[in-house]
Amino acid sequence: MPTNSRKWFVDTNVLLDIASDARGEFHDNAILFYEAVSKSDVKLYASVAVLKDVYYLLCKNYCDKGKAREAIRFFMSTFTIVDLTKAMAEQALESDEPDFEDGIVRISAEICECRYIVSRDAKAFKNGSAKRLEPLEAYQLLVK
Repeated sequence: MPTNSRKWFVDTNVLLDIASDARGEFHDNAILFYEAVSKSDVKLYASVAVLKDVYYLLCKNYCDKGKAREAIRFFMSTFTIVDLTKAMAEQALESDEPDFEDGIVRISAEICECRYIVSRDAKAFKNGSAKRLEPLEAYQLLVK
C-alpha cells in the first residue's frame, strides 16, 4: 500500500461536523468516519487556515468561544496541522477550485501527499491529485 494512502486531509465542513452535534446526520457520519480512523493507521491532516475557519464558524453558529477552543485543541492534538505559506496561498488563488478556501485545502493536501480529501463539498477537488471522499464513503473504505 503506498505511503500516501494512509494520509487523509479533512476539509472545514467535516471538522465542523465532528465538532458540533447540532449538524445532525452530518455529525453522525463524521463521527463514524473519525472513530474508524482512530482504529486504523490513517493519519489525518488539516491546515491552520481550516482551523481558523472552523473556530470562526463554531463561534458564530454553534457554541461559545470556550467550546470552540476545546474543539481546536482537540484537532491540534489529533491531526497533523499544515502551516500555510504565501506560496501556497498564491497557488490556491490560481487553482481551478471553486473558491479560495478549497484551493488552500487542495494545495495543502497535495503538499502533504495526501491520497484523499474528506469533504462534503461536491463541487470541489475534482482535478487535484487527492480524491474527494464523503465522510460516509471514507468510513466504508476504512471498515471494509
